[in-house]
Amino acid sequence: MDIIENYELENFEDIFENSLRVLEKNSLENIKLDSGIIEVSNMIIYLAKNHEDYSCIFNEELNEESFLNILEELSKYIGRRTISVLQMNRAVKKYTGLKGKKLHLMKNYWKWNENSVYEYIKSGIFSNSPVLMITWNFKNKDFQNKWLCIIGMRKFEDGEIEILVTTGKERKVLDLKEWIEGKSLYKGLIYYK
Repeated sequence: MDIIENYELENFEDIFENSLRVLEKNSLENIKLDSGIIEVSNMIIYLAKNHEDYSCIFNEELNEESFLNILEELSKYIGRRTISVLQMNRAVKKYTGLKGKKLHLMKNYWKWNENSVYEYIKSGIFSNSPVLMITWNFKNKDFQNKWLCIIGMRKFEDGEIEILVTTGKERKVLDLKEWIEGKSLYKGLIYYK
């Protein structure tokens, strides 16, 4: 099947690879990794490195020490069980505000269907922003009860849409229709400009 649309964030791979190295080398017992803290850290670093307006949020060289520092700082705002878009947005705004520039949440006032979700994610990617995704009690165990960071998407001739995500520890592909139609206690998407 041919791909008719393909979008992916440029330069995200270095940030993701750095976070993987840090996670492999360090025991982060005091940080709840499925709280979304890795995905949010990667998102904030990406925005700071790729948008001059946000460079004050993270203006260090990206390495193990600077990544551990942002994790430690964010852990003050991101709870051990950050389970909603509202909670995550509050934490991100608090952290970035203290760093000198609050990120602007792009709200999603749309009907929850495949096309509107696709357009919202595409808008985030076009804005050069990772999109955070949350899913609780989802039937697919690979994506259950965790935050994901959407870094790209592909649309095929037959209408199938795949979203490219990082889980904090690996890159994966998720079928958008499966995510939208799958039963779940809670789902949400957010991105910032």
